Formats: sequence, C-alpha cells, structure tokens
Amino acid sequence: MPRHVLALLQSTARPHSIREWRLHGVDYLLDAALDIAGVLVGALVAWMLVRFIAQRIEKWGDDGHPTTHSAREQRAKTAAKLFRNTARALLFVITALLVLGQLGFNISPLLASAGVVGLAISFGSQSLVRDYVTGFFLQLEHQFALGDVIRIGAVEGTVENITLRLVYLRDRLIQHVLSFKN
Repeated sequence: MPRHVLALLQSTARPHSIREWRLHGVDYLLDAALDIAGVLVGALVAWMLVRFIAQRIEKWGDDGHPTTHSAREQRAKTAAKLFRNTARALLFVITALLVLGQLGFNISPLLASAGVVGLAISFGSQSLVRDYVTGFFLQLEHQFALGDVIRIGAVEGTVENITLRLVYLRDRLIQHVLSFKN
C-alpha cells in the first residue's frame, strides 16, 4: 500500500502514546469532532422530521373551531404528543450511543445491559402498560368524549381532558384525575 494511504488510515486511529498524540492527536480530535457533529446534525434533522409529522397529525385532527375541542381533535393531540415523546426518547438514546461509539467507547455492553434493564422494567410496569393499552382502546372505540358526563367508580363528573393513561373529570367543586385501571 502506498505510504500516503497508510498515513491517512493511521491518522484517524486513536493515538495510544504521548508521542502518537503529539503527532496525530489533532487529526484524531478533528476526525472525531466531525463524526460527532454529523451524528448531532442527523439527530437534529430527525427531530425536525418528528416535529413536522406531529404537527401534521394535529392538523389532521383540527376541526377548525378554536373554542371547541372535538373528540377527533383530542385524539389527534394525544397521538401527536405520544409520537413526539416516544421519538424524543428514542432519538436521545440512539444519539447518545452513536456519540459514545464515536468517542471510542465499546457500546456492546451498554446494549446488552439495556436489554436486561428493559426486561426488568417491563415486569415492573405491567400495570402502567395496561393503563396505556386500556386508554388507547377507549379512545379508539370513542367510549366517551370531552364534555360528556360519566361515572368512573364513585366519581361522577364532566370529562375535561383525556390522555392515553388518564381522564380528568370535574364535578361541581373538584377536578378528579383518574387512571384507566381495570
């Protein structure tokens, strides 16, 4: 292999000794900084795409009346918020892992640990997931809408807000926040 090709390939490798840092440290740092900047720009573009899609979801559900909130509008806002929050978490984790990989960290143990931690969290959050699934199906089936008077357990009131996990009811005096428990 020609010398200039070997020098180019070696300049991007991480220096290990003080002598190598003096000779190739700036090249390595510049290369790593450009790679990290590329990852961050990619994450920013992905976030802008997520925001655009979430805005389109909200616009799809808009009924054109700024003073009233229809069930379709509420479902669209809930779906957009859920999409935005999920994408934000996913983008953060992926970006962090890619940046750590560019800095020379071995991310394989992190990925394996994340799998084990994810399994432990899934066992611990079964009721939370059940609430979300119940809320999803309640919204999908249009069981009740904003402004309806409903009774959940011992609480009766007017529906003020609906999310995937909670329903906000107001009686004459108090606002009640209830989860979708089975």
